[in-house]
Amino acid sequence: MIVDAVVTWVDGSDIAHQNKLRFYQKDTQKLHSVKFRTRFDQVNEIQFTVDSILKHADFVRNIYIITDKQTPDFIRNKTSGSYRNVFII
Repeated sequence: MIVDAVVTWVDGSDIAHQNKLRFYQKDTQKLHSVKFRTRFDQVNEIQFTVDSILKHADFVRNIYIITDKQTPDFIRNKTSGSYRNVFII
């Protein structure tokens, strides 16, 4: 069986993304809480996720990363062909 993987990701430190959150969040103090930040702060988990899929799930054909008009650094700076089946949506 061959499948595609879909992963959602956002870089919470991106200023444009933070501005979008402020627009929709009535209580802007929540934006600074640890609980809220844990959902959006990025710690390269996306690269760990993609690398794990590539290493352990050989039945995955393509990996689609759904973002908020962002590109993870490891994809932007990719130099190897190992990410040729990783697409940013």
